[in-house]
Amino acid sequence: MDVSSIGKDKFTFGVVEHANHWTVSDIYIKKQIICHGMGWGRLPTYLIQDELKSGKLQLLEGEFFDNRVMQLSAIRLQNKVRGEVAEQVWQSLTAIAADLKK
Repeated sequence: MDVSSIGKDKFTFGVVEHANHWTVSDIYIKKQIICHGMGWGRLPTYLIQDELKSGKLQLLEGEFFDNRVMQLSAIRLQNKVRGEVAEQVWQSLTAIAADLKK
């Protein structure tokens, strides 16, 4: 992890310009940083439901804190033969999608 200033060539979705920031490799590390009081950031609701309910985390509101909803999609060719792992991944995604529709 490094703390650096925002550069013009870096991805800056939801990042406050001219502020220091953490660069992490996955959302679970990001969640740990936020839960330990070392910063703030966007995380998927499913990942922080318990922390929101307990009050450990709060939703922030204001100029830099909007509530974005993003739609993610997974597609595959129907007639292509897949291996066992690819089929398990697809079944997991299908189950997650079914749970989200409830």
